Amino acid sequence: MPRPARRTLEIAKRNAEARFRELVDELRLLTVSFPHLREAFDPEELPVSFLLKRGADRARRLSRSTKSVTTGTASARKTKK
Repeated sequence: MPRPARRTLEIAKRNAEARFRELVDELRLLTVSFPHLREAFDPEELPVSFLLKRGADRARRLSRSTKSVTTGTASARKTKK
């Protein structure tokens, strides 16, 4: 009885290896077919409204982070007294 089980395991292993090779080939094909998103557009061709919005979001994030830093130092001074 161990003989047929061993044969079944060998067949299953070969099938798994073949399927793995197919998946690797498919993944390779997909990565070659689609370019990286950073290379998909030219930053100079972006609309002005998008650039202005992106700059405003950055400024908003910076103002939040500086606010939290100053709030943290102010609360630390209050607890010190």
